[in-house]
Amino acid sequence: MRPFDWSSPVVLAGDGLGDRPQVLGRVPPGGLDFAQTFGPLHPGQGDPCVYRGPRDFWRASWTPEGAGTLHLFVRGDRVGARAFGPGALWLLDRARGAASLLDRPERFAPREPRFLRLRGGVRGLRLGRTASVLDTLLPTILGQRVKVVEARRSWIRLVRAFDARAPGPAPLWMPPEPRRVLRTPSWMFAAHGVDRTRAGTFVAVCRHAARLLSVDGRELVDLLRRIRGIGPWTLAHVRLSHLGDPDAVVVGDYNLPHAVGRFFTGAPRSSDEEMLRHLEPYAGQRARAVRWIKASGVKRVRFGPRTPLRLAP
Repeated sequence: MRPFDWSSPVVLAGDGLGDRPQVLGRVPPGGLDFAQTFGPLHPGQGDPCVYRGPRDFWRASWTPEGAGTLHLFVRGDRVGARAFGPGALWLLDRARGAASLLDRPERFAPREPRFLRLRGGVRGLRLGRTASVLDTLLPTILGQRVKVVEARRSWIRLVRAFDARAPGPAPLWMPPEPRRVLRTPSWMFAAHGVDRTRAGTFVAVCRHAARLLSVDGRELVDLLRRIRGIGPWTLAHVRLSHLGDPDAVVVGDYNLPHAVGRFFTGAPRSSDEEMLRHLEPYAGQRARAVRWIKASGVKRVRFGPRTPLRLAP
């Protein structure tokens, strides 16, 4: 079988219905790098529901209308979108936000040399939004209290186990369908390395999926707060990745405070409180400051042996 060409030519014409390409706007000043922009918005390499490249981004999502696949792309000086499946028009309605064209990066204008040195490397980095809140919530729940590599492995195995191909030409898979999740026995989650607590939260979100997909903004955050197992760490990921909140800082993360502290002071270890003090001058744009810091490649200093991964049953 011939490999799929993720960046196959797309003619920017049509009326935006279904899989006919829709022009979303011009490329923003400074460019638009999909790999940098969307890198943190999914579980990482190997995610069967997502493909990201510098000029193309594909994602399979569940919508109120059913399955859908959104393809965002840059061709010349234009940003475009097309979508496939029953949820195509729902996804296209949210495509400008998903393509990060609603972001306002010019509001972050740091003058400190440490940030100015990064500017050239982050010109195409913007804060995008996932079209469906489930795209953020479901993999984030699997990342609660475990290593990233464990969460990624469980997500990939669950997606493969539900075995639903995404609509459209791209070889993508659908995330677990909420209605099927509600009929799934608990042992299936355990078989893919998901403990009872995370599995319970995963199921609870799927039980409220229809409502979650129908609200946005503050109403969405308030609804999530009422779901058992959704705490500040998960809410911050939703605010950042789904709502595009430039001030959403993830508190309670194992690695992030150390990376931020090392960027500002060189110290190998920092706390959440110290991280928030470092970011206080950038109130309103703290999430963007963190994204710049992460793009710089700074990481925490490791001491001693690494914690072994839990073995999935």
